Amino acid sequence: MADLVATPTTFIPKRLITPLQLAAASAVLYTAPADKAVKLTTIIMVNDTTTAVNATLHLCHHGDAEGPTNYLCNAIAIPSDGVPVVLEFAGLYLNATDTIEGFASVADQVTIHLSGVEEGT
Repeated sequence: MADLVATPTTFIPKRLITPLQLAAASAVLYTAPADKAVKLTTIIMVNDTTTAVNATLHLCHHGDAEGPTNYLCNAIAIPSDGVPVVLEFAGLYLNATDTIEGFASVADQVTIHLSGVEEGT
């Protein structure tokens, strides 16, 4: 068994991205660092306008293409009243270089926040 003092593991809860607004075309929102696993804990989305909008998010493993098999949410309604939509995860891990990708039905209306714990040595 490895000496834990010699090989410490860090668990750093943090905001994974600077909050940003989703585009109308899919884009990579976060890439797990090459030397870490990441435990995704929370995604918060807020619509800051007065018109309806939907958001779609994917968890793509090692560069896999987006598709129904990797949805985190599909065309989820983000209300126009500013009430946040909160997705909480218990033990959803991203391996090194996995990505979270997403888009909204209308650009620049949905602000997204990602939080998690980076785990590595």
